[in-house]
Amino acid sequence: MEVKTFKGGAHIPHYKSYTEDKPITRLSAPKEVIIPLLQCMGAPCEPLVKVGDKVKIGQKIGDSEEFFSAPIHASVTGTVTAIEKRTVPTGDQDDCIVIEADDCPQEFEMKEVRDPDSVSVEEYRECVREGGLVGMGGAALPTHIQTSPRQPVDTLLLNGAECEPFLTCDHRLMVERADQLIKGAEMMMKSIGVQQDLDRY
Repeated sequence: MEVKTFKGGAHIPHYKSYTEDKPITRLSAPKEVIIPLLQCMGAPCEPLVKVGDKVKIGQKIGDSEEFFSAPIHASVTGTVTAIEKRTVPTGDQDDCIVIEADDCPQEFEMKEVRDPDSVSVEEYRECVREGGLVGMGGAALPTHIQTSPRQPVDTLLLNGAECEPFLTCDHRLMVERADQLIKGAEMMMKSIGVQQDLDRY
């Protein structure tokens, strides 16, 4: 096979060795979280909680009736202390929900666990939307839109390339949770209408 290249471009050294052999670790909860009501390309959410409410990890705390949007969820168990404009990473002032985390062990809001193979395409897409999944790129496109194509898709491509010099999270997910990634790919293939068998690859 002929390999083609070109002159120029940026040649950035990689520093993968710092973390590529370190297992995935769960961090301890911060004392306070600030959760923007707009975390994707699309309409901002309206708060579903008010100041003083107790919330649990995973609880939906914001949503929108707009199709081009994605709900948001609490990342800690604690008490809502404010709903106000705060400066977000883009430098904009956006409405945010502020939660003070409990000192006690963090408690999850339990969801119904279902067999993925028994879930219909429509149920799967609704679960993706309810989960608030969005793309991790700059646009943060709601994933439920990507799982609802207007026509069947020929091929699903999973991008595990890590272009940033220090990034190794995709690598660790493939090392530690390959079975989950494959199951997720199978569910995505079902949702977007891919007919090709994974075993071919």
